[in-house]
Amino acid sequence: MSIKIEGLNELRNKLVKVSEKTNNPAEVYKEIAVKMWREQMDHFDKESDEYGEWQPLKASTIAQRKKGYAKILQDTGRLKNSITYGADKKGAWVKDGVNYGIYHNSDEPRNKLPKRKFLFITDEFAEQMKELFESRIMAPFKGI
Repeated sequence: MSIKIEGLNELRNKLVKVSEKTNNPAEVYKEIAVKMWREQMDHFDKESDEYGEWQPLKASTIAQRKKGYAKILQDTGRLKNSITYGADKKGAWVKDGVNYGIYHNSDEPRNKLPKRKFLFITDEFAEQMKELFESRIMAPFKGI
């Protein structure tokens, strides 16, 4: 008895075509990470989060700052400059590198420190990144 499997050459040819078209996930995730980092920098530039503009600084806070510098969360630049990105074959991330960033970004109840989220992605941005990923990684598999 013998078994004949038909279509192996056709399948092999399709797999070769897919492998030629498929991007390395780590490369795509790095591209996404860079876009995520830029999105976070925009939050600082616009001084806003997904709920709207950040609460303004009090006059007393501005007066205490160097030369009256009034950019919110940017007196020394340490927080904004600590934000880094990374990626590997499993995903992409953005994080801050200071121990106090969580207090500005968390959803925990607060008395004195106003919530001024700076690390977040909007639903619209998430959808754009999903489409980017699908177009670069999943598209070659269509039509197999």
